[in-house]
Amino acid sequence: MGYEGLGITGKLTAAGRAVESRRADRLFEDPLAEALAGEEGFRLMEQWRLPGMPEENPTIAPRTRFYDDLVIEAVAEGLGQVVLLAAGMDTRAFRLPLPAEVIVFELDQPELLEQKQAILEQQHAEPRCHRIVVPADLAEDDWPHALATAGFDDAAPAVLIAEGLSWYLTEDENARLLDNLASLAAPGSRLGIDIVSRDALENPAVVPFFEFTAPHPLAVRDQRPRWVSRRAWLAG
Repeated sequence: MGYEGLGITGKLTAAGRAVESRRADRLFEDPLAEALAGEEGFRLMEQWRLPGMPEENPTIAPRTRFYDDLVIEAVAEGLGQVVLLAAGMDTRAFRLPLPAEVIVFELDQPELLEQKQAILEQQHAEPRCHRIVVPADLAEDDWPHALATAGFDDAAPAVLIAEGLSWYLTEDENARLLDNLASLAAPGSRLGIDIVSRDALENPAVVPFFEFTAPHPLAVRDQRPRWVSRRAWLAG
C-alpha cells in the first residue's frame, strides 16, 4: 500500500533539505540531510524533477520550516513531548534548539529506522534532546500501543507532527490516524498535518510520481478543515 512509498520519499525529502541547506538565504540548515539522502535521494530528486522546475522540490523547504516553527513554539510553551509520525530521515532531534529534557519520538518502519540509525552513527550524530525510536506501521491500529510502550505519556500534552504522511494513506486510513492521535492527545496538544485535495493528487504533473510511491493516496474532495475537525481536532 501507499505507506511503503515513504521509504523512498524519506530520502527524496532529505535531498531537498540538503539542497536548501546550501542556499545563502536558506530557511533552515540540516547538516545531516546530505548523508541521509545518499546517492539514491539525489537520483530520485532528478528523476522526478518536472521540466522547468528548480533542482529542489519547492514545497519541501517551506513545509519543513513551518513544522520546525510549530515544534519550537510548542516546546517553548511547555510541551515536553514531540511525536514525529513517519519520521523517515527527519533530524529535528539533532538540529532544532530543543532542551535536553524534551522527548522526541520517531515512528516509522523498522527497516527504514535501522538504515537511518546506521547513517547517523557513521556521522557521529548526537541528538540535542532525548530521542526515542519507535518501529511501527502507521497504517495499522496498534502503533499507539508501541508509542505508549516506548514511554509516551498520554496524560501530558504533546506536539504531533505528520509531515507529508497523509498523501500515502487512504481516506479511511487517515481517518483512523486522526482518531488514534485524538485518543493519545491530552488537552493542549498540537497537531501538524498536511492534507491535500483530490484535485492536487489528480494533477497530471504529479500523477506519475504518486502512481510510483502511493498507489492508493488520500482523496478528500472538499471541506478539509471540517474533515479534520470532525475527528476532535480544531483546524487552524
